[in-house]
Amino acid sequence: MMTPEERADDLVEYFMTHTSGKMSDDTRVEYPTAILFAKKVCSEVFGFMGADRGYKYWSDVMDALSKK
Repeated sequence: MMTPEERADDLVEYFMTHTSGKMSDDTRVEYPTAILFAKKVCSEVFGFMGADRGYKYWSDVMDALSKK
């Protein structure tokens, strides 16, 4: 399993390298935007899980993203 820091890096990298079919080939998601997208993913995860199902892990991921 990835550490929270590794998961944060993985999410940011994902959003920076995967573009929508609606975006042109020259368009790229910039680093600050990728961080915002990754934080949104963490917020969504919080909304769908109970406090006993990984809350600490995803909270640590959100903390790692906030340090970027």
